[in-house]
Amino acid sequence: MMNDPEDPPLNPALLHAYKTVLAAVADGRNRDAARALRDTLNLEHLAELHVICGDVRVMVEAEQRRRGADVAFAAARARVDADPRERQRIADIADLTEAGDVLYAEALAAGLRGDRDGAIGLLTWCARQGIGESAWLLAVALEDAGRLLEAIPWYSCAASDGDERAAIRLARAVGPEGAK
Repeated sequence: MMNDPEDPPLNPALLHAYKTVLAAVADGRNRDAARALRDTLNLEHLAELHVICGDVRVMVEAEQRRRGADVAFAAARARVDADPRERQRIADIADLTEAGDVLYAEALAAGLRGDRDGAIGLLTWCARQGIGESAWLLAVALEDAGRLLEAIPWYSCAASDGDERAAIRLARAVGPEGAK
């Protein structure tokens, strides 16, 4: 914890307790941390202690989350290393992700070539998988093809993902004049 240059320096005993607590908490020795606080602090330190304990609590929670994530990652890695089926499953997921990206690129290329039906077919698959802007692009392609009623659910999907363009088109499509 850094002091503001205009703040008075921390009491040396309090600073020592603070460092001891941090070291003990980092090593998982919470009893030592509590003992260090009890042995060095008195009533004069309560105001500073409140601030320090808040900082320590935040640091402890962050460290516990980090350690928990490390343990979970190590366990997952051990499962992958030990089980060939798990390794294959992860490889399959990577292949599917790459396949989705390839199909999305093909859909974009089909649209650029003017192959609207080809783009719509590919974009439909991609939109169902949630890849890229495929829901938005599919809705636009459907609307351009005169299929506004089919486009509305895809505008809604893209709008729910935060696409403002889709929200505007959706409002226009279902507005007072609505989809015809």
